[in-house]
Amino acid sequence: MFLLKKLITPFVLPPGLLVTACFAAAAWCLYKRRGRPALWAGAGLVLWVLMTPAFHALLLRPLEYRYPQPRDLSGDAIVVLGGGLVPGASDPGGGPALDKEGAARLLAAARLHRQTGLPVVVSGGGFFGGGSWAPAAARALADAGVPEYRIITEDSSADTCGNAFFVAEVFRDREWTRPLVVTSARHLPRTVRAFKAAGFAAVTPVPCGYLSSPGWRGWTSLLPQGGDGLKAALHEHLGRLWYRAACAPRPG
Repeated sequence: MFLLKKLITPFVLPPGLLVTACFAAAAWCLYKRRGRPALWAGAGLVLWVLMTPAFHALLLRPLEYRYPQPRDLSGDAIVVLGGGLVPGASDPGGGPALDKEGAARLLAAARLHRQTGLPVVVSGGGFFGGGSWAPAAARALADAGVPEYRIITEDSSADTCGNAFFVAEVFRDREWTRPLVVTSARHLPRTVRAFKAAGFAAVTPVPCGYLSSPGWRGWTSLLPQGGDGLKAALHEHLGRLWYRAACAPRPG
């Protein structure tokens, strides 16, 4: 029964229900001997593939596993790139609720701080009327045991290019040059490019928040399970193309 449930559930809940609907439409066309059953079946097959973790992994692995976990953790400061806030929600302490991506980055940064004792720079502002991420992140880090005097907030940036260039100002003011940059694994290729454009000669990337596995995840990865992985992969691949032009080095 457990195996049967695992097989059926992805096809009766959205978005896998769309696949079922396409195949049902194909069967109906065959039964009535009219319409285009091949078109419906093809659409169902394409949707199936696009919603599988196995397909998402093909797009994500070149991004997420480009940079392994660093062995050398020497540097001047840990830099955590901003995630997001859940609008209108609060955490158990009463502050703004961090989304799961930002929370994963802060957990990795807190662990790095315990290992190295380095100060932590949290970088990320607000946009479209949302609250600023950096103050909420600083509060979460303090709750996790990072001393407040070791936390520096940068809340002017709205994207990865902004993170890099505003963090560069923070580092110049303190005569620092070597950041350990913590962000989601898939986000690191774009991030490293942005930080180098901002003038950093040496960047130590620290990946976290993986969405794919380095190897085969088993037959369940062939079942339709949603489009979050696809959206995340396309967002990063398109972002890398955009940043080649938009995140060029700035003078000074």
